[in-house]
Amino acid sequence: MKLVYALAFSIPMALVPIAASAESAADTNVIIAGKIENMTERSAKVITAINCNPWDEASSRHAVKIDSSGRFKTYVDIPYGHNFTIYYDRAFFCQYAEPGDSIFLTIDAADLKQSAGYSGAHSDFNNAYGRAYFDLFSSSFIELPSGQMPKDEYTNHFKKIFSGIDSNLNHYADSVGLALEAKEMMRQSLLFALANSALDHEDKTPEDVLSFFEDSIFGLDDERNLREMMFPYHLHAYLNRLEKVVKPDSTMQMVDAITSRHTKSRNRDIMLGICLQGGNERVPAALFADQRLYDRLYAESAAEEPLTDVSLPSGAMLQYKDGEITECTHSSLKEMLEKEYKGKVIYLDLWATWCGPYIESNKSLPEVADFFKDKDIVFVSIALKSGLNRWKDLVRGSHGNRVEYFINSDDDSETIMSSFGMSGFPTYRIINANSAIIDANPPRPNSPAIYDTLLDILHNTAK
Repeated sequence: MKLVYALAFSIPMALVPIAASAESAADTNVIIAGKIENMTERSAKVITAINCNPWDEASSRHAVKIDSSGRFKTYVDIPYGHNFTIYYDRAFFCQYAEPGDSIFLTIDAADLKQSAGYSGAHSDFNNAYGRAYFDLFSSSFIELPSGQMPKDEYTNHFKKIFSGIDSNLNHYADSVGLALEAKEMMRQSLLFALANSALDHEDKTPEDVLSFFEDSIFGLDDERNLREMMFPYHLHAYLNRLEKVVKPDSTMQMVDAITSRHTKSRNRDIMLGICLQGGNERVPAALFADQRLYDRLYAESAAEEPLTDVSLPSGAMLQYKDGEITECTHSSLKEMLEKEYKGKVIYLDLWATWCGPYIESNKSLPEVADFFKDKDIVFVSIALKSGLNRWKDLVRGSHGNRVEYFINSDDDSETIMSSFGMSGFPTYRIINANSAIIDANPPRPNSPAIYDTLLDILHNTAK
């Protein structure tokens, strides 16, 4: 049994010290409307709401086009109050919301280095935090050392760095009169951003590494931390280290390890959700503190998901195949996949040229593609949010049943990422001959399981 840690873009969120309300089980959507001011022809025409969530990735991104007057309307789906981001033209805006809320924000396309203006739910808080986030976050990011370091030394080093970050936050808060609530939110945001940089920490034993991730500074059982959207990622990292200590033979052994170490709470619910997602094991509802999270985990999903028809303007997509780059003339991504690869199973990967995990995992792709070269399967890679020259360098040499595509617009990339429910790079999908997604979490190219998975699909397709 293996827990897979996947980080969503490394975009930190933040804690909001606002008392949680009793959310409506019937309405977990947050409606987001707004206006982009001072748009020009060169301005981005797509805006995306991003709900980073390590155990429910299907609800992660909702991209919409901005109309000619600069207005937009989208949503995020959240089961409890927490913060999330809005992405527009390479700028991120952080805000807090609770299920059923409606918020309105105004963004100045001519000055994306300032925060958005908020009205609607939690507007005073979001206006205060939004400014602090813009002023502090990027300048406070510090990369921790990777590799082996004794736990006590590493923990002291971490806390010393965070103490300096906290001092800068206190100075900033005093200088601008930042409200206490926003100050506490930024403190948690910066804490878990720094914790995210500790993922490469190693020590002599798995127990030593685990002890760092469960240090009291992180408050693993403090439910208030769940209002900080980077906190569940820390829980995910903690579970990976716990797995190395427990060495379970089954998912249920990990469930037992979690329930024996943590009292019933929403925090434990999230840990159980991370452990159980995508599997067939079902645990008693009584283990969960929040019945809605349990229901969400075991919600029925269709065996096949129709492929969304993402329209693409002329010149939006380039193809590299057998040494030649051509411009695609298809009007949509679905049309391209159906017409170019009719009757074939498609192993689709959505990636970015700057994504190290993708580059590493796809070193095995030529070998996998060659193994299936005489089968009705094609390996389609689509580069998003990437540099053209870097893409040309990386795809050079692809041939046979490996085909590479490049999306040259950030707006089109956002739309594709939203349609596939992407939470980060790389993302893989398997699409059958009927243009339906039949596996939303297939093995990566460097996983031995990819051969059996694809052979089984091909066998079932042939029946």
